[in-house]
Amino acid sequence: MQAQAIDWSAATLKIARPKTVVAFVLPLLPAVTKALEFYLRDGRPLNKPTRHVFVRMEMPFGPLSASSAVRQSMPRWPV
Repeated sequence: MQAQAIDWSAATLKIARPKTVVAFVLPLLPAVTKALEFYLRDGRPLNKPTRHVFVRMEMPFGPLSASSAVRQSMPRWPV
């Protein structure tokens, strides 16, 4: 998701489905808006050269892919 997908004044989020590229608009509930504001202000690494909202918290700081989000949140178990 990139920053331009968020319409703060209309409190909406524009998302495109990956396979069909069909776009749809979702309402941003007040709690979600507040959480996004908090993340962008206090949680996201500063000065990253990407328009993606969610970025990796470890080097290299790049866009967060769906699989890396799961992989990073799972504990590493010895094999």
